[in-house]
Amino acid sequence: MTLSEGFFPAGPKPTVELITRDGYRANIGADQVVRTATSWLTAQKLRAGDKVVLSDHDDVAPWNGEGSEANGYLIGHLVGDGTFGPGGRAYCAIWDNDGDQPVSEYIERAIRDLGVGPTFKGWFSTSNQRRIGTKGLAALARDFGIVRGNKTVTSHVERSSSDFYRGFLRALFDTDGHIEGQSTGSGVSIRLTWIDLDGLRAVQRMLARLGVRSVIRDCHPAGRESFHGYASQASYRLIITGANAARFIREVGFLDRRKAESWTEATRDMRRGFYRKPCTAEVKSVTPLGDRPAYGVSVADVHSYDANGIVMRDCDGQ
Repeated sequence: MTLSEGFFPAGPKPTVELITRDGYRANIGADQVVRTATSWLTAQKLRAGDKVVLSDHDDVAPWNGEGSEANGYLIGHLVGDGTFGPGGRAYCAIWDNDGDQPVSEYIERAIRDLGVGPTFKGWFSTSNQRRIGTKGLAALARDFGIVRGNKTVTSHVERSSSDFYRGFLRALFDTDGHIEGQSTGSGVSIRLTWIDLDGLRAVQRMLARLGVRSVIRDCHPAGRESFHGYASQASYRLIITGANAARFIREVGFLDRRKAESWTEATRDMRRGFYRKPCTAEVKSVTPLGDRPAYGVSVADVHSYDANGIVMRDCDGQ
C-alpha cells in the first residue's frame, strides 16, 4: 500500500487538450497515461475514434465541503431563473404560469433560514414573475463566486459538498430541464438546454461525480432568427438517458411537481428496465497546447484517478 500524496507540482511539460464527442474534456500532460476500452495509452498516442473509459461512481460516498442542500437549491435556482436587483439583493424567480407550490415553499423556508429583516414579506409579483430575495441570498451567492455578471457554475460551486451538489443540480433542472420521450417509444431522456457552454460542461462534471453520465450536443447555431425577428445565440443541450436518467432521479430528482409527474408518466409502462451504455466515450480530438505548468498525482492502492470524468493512471502506476 502507498499513502496518497495527492497532487504535487511536476514542472512545465508538453500538454494536450483531450476532447470526447460526449463533451468530456481535460488538459493533461502529453505523457499522461489514459485508460482506453482495450489498454492504457499515453494521451499523445490517442487518436480520434479511440474509446476512453469514464469513471463509474455508482457507489460514490458523500463528501464534505461548503454548503448545505438548501444552500445549493437557492444558488441553483438563482443561476437558473434568478436575478440581482438594487440594494445588494439577489432574487429567486418563478414564472407566473408555472409557479409550483413545493418549489416556492422550499425556497421561502431556505431564504428565511438565512436570516431576514422585520420588513421581509416573502414572495411578491412583477409583470410576469413571482420573486423572493434578500441581501442574505446575495451574500450566500457571493460566497460561491456568483455575482452580477457572473451568474454561472463557478469553481467554488464545483468544490462544494455532495449535499450542495444535489440541491444545486435539482434547482437547475427544475428551472431549465425537461423530459422527452416515452418508455414505449424511442426512450426517455432528461435534458438541460443552455447558451452557457462552459457552465453546461461544469454541470456535466458535477453530474459525473454523482455517478450520472451525460452527453452534450449542439442544439442550434447562433444567428437563427426567432419569430420576434431577433438573431438567437448558440445553444447547447445536455442529455441524460437510460440507467443514467434513472440514477439522476435517485440522486438528484425534481422538486418541481409537474416534472416529477412527467417522469413518472413517461416511465410508467417500462417493461425491460433502463438500458446501460458502456462506460466509455469516443475521442474527438487531441490537440497540443505547448509546455504548461503540470502536476503529478499519487493515489493509494488503485493508482488511478478521475480527470473531469476520464480515468487516468497516477504517477506510481506508470
